[in-house]
Amino acid sequence: MTVESEDSKKRLVQLLEPLANNNWFSPSILKSVRFFRSNASIPRMPVSYEPGIYVVAQGHKKGYLGDQVYAYDPYNYLVLSVPLPFECETIASAEEPLLGVSVSVDAAMVSELLMAMDDGITPTEMVPLGMSATPMTDDLIGAFIRLLECLGNRLEANVLGP
Repeated sequence: MTVESEDSKKRLVQLLEPLANNNWFSPSILKSVRFFRSNASIPRMPVSYEPGIYVVAQGHKKGYLGDQVYAYDPYNYLVLSVPLPFECETIASAEEPLLGVSVSVDAAMVSELLMAMDDGITPTEMVPLGMSATPMTDDLIGAFIRLLECLGNRLEANVLGP
């Protein structure tokens, strides 16, 4: 992890701190973007997520689907291509709350994203994925920083948000 990457992750936390002001989900001025926060750990329990991209800037979450474990945290983000019930646990504290952002996307868009993340697997080898945890990249962190910065201005959010 580079110093620049660590600085970018700190910037995400700074931007999310005032936006994720409710314990659990908070709306943004864009319908497709929500913020989430937890000031305490939550044990493994059933949840249901809608299709989207889930980025955790601080804290840790683990999703369990069958025998698969999906960690999403400051180093990995979660992508869901279909509405999906699974089990999830949250690791957070009052001193270091879970802070994150979710962007709802339509199923076709997420399916295209999952195929782009195939890591060289040919289409015949691919197994359809409803859920994937993938390492964060500097480009993705930068895109989320720009998104969060534009959410402070309604005009910018309405023009740049989509």
